[in-house]
Amino acid sequence: MRHPYTQVIRYRIVLDRAEDQTFVARCLELPGPSARALSVDAAVAALRESLVSEVTALASRGDAPTALRDSEGRLAAWMRDLELLPQRGPAALVTVEKPLPSALHAIAQWTIDRYRMVLEEDEVEGFVATSPEMPELAGYGLTASQAAMDLRERLEDRAFHILNDNRTPPEPIQDVEARQRRTVLTQRPAMALAA
Repeated sequence: MRHPYTQVIRYRIVLDRAEDQTFVARCLELPGPSARALSVDAAVAALRESLVSEVTALASRGDAPTALRDSEGRLAAWMRDLELLPQRGPAALVTVEKPLPSALHAIAQWTIDRYRMVLEEDEVEGFVATSPEMPELAGYGLTASQAAMDLRERLEDRAFHILNDNRTPPEPIQDVEARQRRTVLTQRPAMALAA
């Protein structure tokens, strides 16, 4: 068995942006603990600190989960030799006047601010960041913040091109989950009345 910290740095971290613009970090392998901080690096460090104590306890019972990379491979490893081409095709016929590029960039940035990021540390190259909303993109950096910033730049560029082609970028998963929770909560009183 690896040392608990060595095991923890192999786990994948899910990073969401909260309403108050802080970052919330969770672990895919151990979904219970979470950490909130003003920066990506601080959220990752706080989460790992809480995970080490939990993995230590789980390892003593032989229940520490293995890293997803051991069964699924490293995050974005398949993309290393891939060249992404810009999306092309006929733009939809729209009678509405297209916003200025600066407005499209603002819309793209606002949209991707809510995108979820998944971080994984690579022992050799630093961090890799991907987003389930646009899994074809990846960001790289020596720190979690650098990988998240690199991914954000790529996401914003892709969202801008999608908007510029008169299409809609993917909806943030956080928004979909929030809408589903609201739907469940509004259906509960109706179900209680029917019973």
